[in-house]
Amino acid sequence: MKKHNDYITSNYDEVLELKRCGIRYTFVKVVDGITIWKFDKSPRLFEILKNYYINNEYV
Repeated sequence: MKKHNDYITSNYDEVLELKRCGIRYTFVKVVDGITIWKFDKSPRLFEILKNYYINNEYV
């Protein structure tokens, strides 16, 4: 089984939060009108996302 080293998102709010915290995307493309960003997986990236979702309510 192949291990994926990328975190992929189309959530622009996540991208902005990661950028604000100094995490840069490694690749971006548009597929069927949807922008997709790739980031290198790291403990720091997931810590930032965890805190982001703890502090923001999504319904």
